[in-house]
Order: sequence, then structure tokens, then C-alpha cells
Amino acid sequence: MNTIQAQLTYQNAMISLTPDIGGDAVIFFHPIGGGILPYCNLLPAISAAYSCYAMQAFKLSGIEIVITSLHDLAEIYSRLILERLMGRQCILVGWSFGGILAFEVARILTQSGMHPKKLIMIDACFSFPGHIHQYFDSQDFSKQGILGLFCKDLLQMFPLHDLDFKEISSITKLFQVLLQMKHPLALLGHENLENMWQVFQGNVDALYHYVPQQYSAAVHHITAKKSVNSIVLDRNLWKTLADEKAEFFDLDCNHYEIIKNEETKRLIANIL
Repeated sequence: MNTIQAQLTYQNAMISLTPDIGGDAVIFFHPIGGGILPYCNLLPAISAAYSCYAMQAFKLSGIEIVITSLHDLAEIYSRLILERLMGRQCILVGWSFGGILAFEVARILTQSGMHPKKLIMIDACFSFPGHIHQYFDSQDFSKQGILGLFCKDLLQMFPLHDLDFKEISSITKLFQVLLQMKHPLALLGHENLENMWQVFQGNVDALYHYVPQQYSAAVHHITAKKSVNSIVLDRNLWKTLADEKAEFFDLDCNHYEIIKNEETKRLIANIL
């Protein structure tokens, strides 16, 4: 694949969620699972005034590329944004892992001379590098342990109340169980589930090793009071990273409810 073909292929990961109406663009960044469906709930609050895009994990977009770190991934996404927007202003939004991605992309874009108009991080306030390691190290990070986290993430996004994670030893077994349950996720097919699993593993590793650097601009944090993230939230660290320009909005919900919360939509609309 030549350079031009590669650039065009990579652009497939930057998906248009609404017609491009010019002007400012809102760009959403995928959570740890790589998909972008969680953001559909937010679109009605902002889509009329902005061109909306979402970054989907390369593998889920049919693109084979080796990413070794969160910073490397953010660099590629930054190039895609610069190529697509060609000088237009952008607003970056990310939930969970996507918030950390948005933060790193904002840093890189700023260094390249394109200053994001806004940065909104939705329940993405892990502190680094200490507390996140403490949280991760408390988990079972064997392959089986990460598979359990993957299944739990699916459980929160798609109801799987009758699924016993302890019985799931592989993606093949998960797919077989979904088929037996006649669960809608089975319609994805084994290959897509396998791709989602590989994306999840890679992003967990990238997050574990990531250490953020200074970003001298305002950051808007929307956080969930009932989230596990709140256990490791270090507001002072994020304020320091943003030169005391970090703003926090606390909502009475958990990590997965916040992306569907009407108050989240209202806050984002107000921030924009």
C-alpha cells in the first residue's frame, strides 16, 4: 500500500455521524472497546449546530495497523483531523478511555498549531501514573482476567444478565453462549467479536502505560459520582496538567449511565 492509499484507508476510521455543514466540528473518541455507538445518545443535543465525527478503532473499521501506545494512536488521529478539517476549529469529546484519547489528541493538535476550541472528558478522570496502576494491579490481568473485564464491559453496554462470566474461557465460547441465548450481539458474528476483543486488549495495555503531559488549556470534566473512576480521581493532578483550568461537573450516576444521562447532554450543550 502506498502512502496515499494508506492515508485514504486510515480516514475510514474517522466516521461522519452527521452531514458536514462546515464551521466547527465536534469529534468523539471511542471508549476502550473501540466502538462509537455510545455517542449516538448525545447527538440530538448538538448535531444541528455542528458537523459531528467519531473516531472508531482501526480494526473495527477494517484497517490493520499496529499501535504500540496511546500516544502513537493519538498522533495518527491528530493527523486525520488535520487532513479532514483543513484549518476548521474542532471540539473534542471523549467518554472513559475516549476522554484520555481526546486529551492526548488535544495536546498534539495544540503542538502542531491547531488549538481545539473545547475539550470535554466524560468520566475519564483516572489519575496517573500511580492510582491507575493501583486499580489495575488489583484486577486479574491474566488473559482470562482481561477477558472477564471485556465481558463485563459488554454486559454494561448490552444487557447480558443471564451470562456467567466464569464459564467464558474464550471469544469462541462467548459467541456460542450468545447464540444459545439468541442475544442480538450474536448477530455481530464471531469475527467481529474477536476484533472487539483484540481492540479491548490493546487499549487496556495502552492505558496502563500512558502518562499524560501538560496541556495548557481549559478542560471540562463531567464525572459520575458512582463510578469506579471516582475512587482514583485526582482533581489536583488534572488541574495541574491544565494549568488550573480544569472544570468539574459531578453527576449522580455510574460510569455507564453517564453517557445516556439527560444532564450530560444538557451540560455538553451548555459547554459548547
